[in-house]
Amino acid sequence: MKKLALLAMAVGGMVGLGSLGGCSTPAYNTEENTSRVLRSWDYELKQGMEDFMFEAMLIPPSHGTLWNLR
Repeated sequence: MKKLALLAMAVGGMVGLGSLGGCSTPAYNTEENTSRVLRSWDYELKQGMEDFMFEAMLIPPSHGTLWNLR
């Protein structure tokens, strides 16, 4: 029973240390990485909606001009 309790404490300690940024990427801290991911998701969702509108609704894309299409 003591071994099980010590094992549970050790695993809990490892999980606690991992949530403090020990698993973050070397280039970005946790806040920077989160904002970078959210910014990418926002861009991808906007592009996906534009693609959907162009394909399903036959509305021309907003970023294309006559000069880009020729």
